[in-house]
Amino acid sequence: KNPRSNSTEVIMRYTLRLLSAQQFERAATLMMAMELMRKKGELGEECKDYGEPIRAGLWVGSSLTPNKVKNAKKSLRDLHNDDTAPNPFQILSCPWCKSDLRNDNFAGYKFNRRKNNIDFICRNTECDYGDQILPISVIDENLYEYPPTLLLGTVDKFAQLSWLQEPKNFLGHKTGSPPSLIIQDELHLISGPLGSIVGHYEVLLQKICKHYGSVPKIIASTATIKRAEQQVRSLYNREVAAFPPQGLTYDDSYFAQESKDHNKPGRRYI
Repeated sequence: KNPRSNSTEVIMRYTLRLLSAQQFERAATLMMAMELMRKKGELGEECKDYGEPIRAGLWVGSSLTPNKVKNAKKSLRDLHNDDTAPNPFQILSCPWCKSDLRNDNFAGYKFNRRKNNIDFICRNTECDYGDQILPISVIDENLYEYPPTLLLGTVDKFAQLSWLQEPKNFLGHKTGSPPSLIIQDELHLISGPLGSIVGHYEVLLQKICKHYGSVPKIIASTATIKRAEQQVRSLYNREVAAFPPQGLTYDDSYFAQESKDHNKPGRRYI
């Protein structure tokens, strides 16, 4: 709707740090596809000529990614001096063409003095992003300075709103435009004591977003959940709409329909 927007439009949240890192590569591929469409003019000429880049950001604890640029620079120096040193950058290959960024003494990682950030650069000249800076960032300080279009993080990171000013940049403080969508994965894991804590922050998040513009839509995915209405009310103070809804008949579960042909054996369990 607004090609010149440089705000965070979508927040994806996970409860487990390891899972968020795995999902980030998939999310980054989607953002790179959209950015490629933008640069080719497939999202409109205004997006191509004046639009802000569509980028993805990973916002997790320091056990997975560097939270500060100085720590990232030190890690990069360690990698150049010793290729067996721990690699904290999570992005090991180009999400678009899968070329290894660690080749040629980690040539795919480069310190950007102007933006004070570690850039990811695909060195595969046949890639659509060959020798270009990938629209990805994983360092907290850079994420705060340049809020990504899609921010993927864990629920515990939002606790930083209590003592850090910078995270409010994701919620519209820097741009005046709050996210329009929050995607919460593994909703059934946010229960018990964790749910009691997360619920307080959810109210805060919604208040901040409303202050800067509007309250985002929330889509929560789950494998198994009981008393969904009660949990969503406790967490978000909202009503819930389940999709897909339960079917009207026993033989139609939306995902499968029971055959009317009784000569067919159906499923067999041994």
